[in-house]
Amino acid sequence: MKAVYAVLAATMFAGCATAPVPGNVYRGEVWTWDERDSTVTLREGADIYRVQVTPDQVRRLRMHETVAVRGQRLGPKPIQVPRGPVVASQTTGRIASLDPGGVVALDTPQGRLTVWVTQPDTARYSAGKDARVSMSVQAADIVPQAAVGGGPQPSASVANEPGDHAVVTGRVLSTDSRGLLTVESPRGPITVWVPDVTPYPVGSAVQVRTVVRTD
Repeated sequence: MKAVYAVLAATMFAGCATAPVPGNVYRGEVWTWDERDSTVTLREGADIYRVQVTPDQVRRLRMHETVAVRGQRLGPKPIQVPRGPVVASQTTGRIASLDPGGVVALDTPQGRLTVWVTQPDTARYSAGKDARVSMSVQAADIVPQAAVGGGPQPSASVANEPGDHAVVTGRVLSTDSRGLLTVESPRGPITVWVPDVTPYPVGSAVQVRTVVRTD
């Protein structure tokens, strides 16, 4: 069984990608990172913090490795806190394609869905293979990290239910009349299905949980 929980806030600070990066060195365990604004979250003992780094350093990161990076320490990033009811749904379909970054596309009766998977396993997610997708969507509020206490949650852990698990938190990019909900994520937009898109207007934040099974 493989699982991945990626709780990744998709809100960006304007200008981060072009900010100058001084030569301070920080060492810690890689907790999360964001390729779009070239930031990495490190854990050093009880201290969890973000560092602005150069893009080439981001490309070398590996989850939970202890690394030394050179950059500028940043303040807490706003995070999305789930609220309200969880809307769950499930569907079956066939694998349409697998992106090397770990995003699988599925053709279902509701339309084409795109969700995260643990690893881009071409045997497990070969085109035409039957798959089942469980989805849940919950609205979220964007708040300062200090308002909820603690640091960001680990980006990887193991779940008890079989299948590839993912949790993505980001802003809604688009909706349509079929119930398709497209949400931004660091790997590119994902698309899931909900019975009613009305509670999730474009620009609002949501948390999406998915489980993909091919057995």
